[in-house]
Amino acid sequence: LFNIHVQTVYFYKRPALITEGSSSSSDDDFFNSSVLKDGLSKALVTYYPIAGRLKRNESGRSEIDCTGEGVTFIEAETDSCIEDLGDFTQNEQLMPLVPNLVNDDDDISMYPPLLVQVCKLK
Repeated sequence: LFNIHVQTVYFYKRPALITEGSSSSSDDDFFNSSVLKDGLSKALVTYYPIAGRLKRNESGRSEIDCTGEGVTFIEAETDSCIEDLGDFTQNEQLMPLVPNLVNDDDDISMYPPLLVQVCKLK
């Protein structure tokens, strides 16, 4: 699978509390998964192949099958703090934050081209 997927992790710190009367969105919206899902659904209009699934063609080459099955969106929460993760170089503490699709056989049809996991840290 690692020759097909690229795993990346992005971290965003919660902004300082929004002062009353500010035109910015409220602090409660920082981790609003429905806002993230809405943005993702709008992006998929243009990038619709990402909502498909992987498959192998007759020669064994991986390609995207535009099935429209959608992107896998995972929401998670942890008691870890961002400071617990160190300098963000690859390490054992980061691995649980990266979705892992394990499949022992050669069937890649269950794999979405894009899998998003949003993890709320303490």
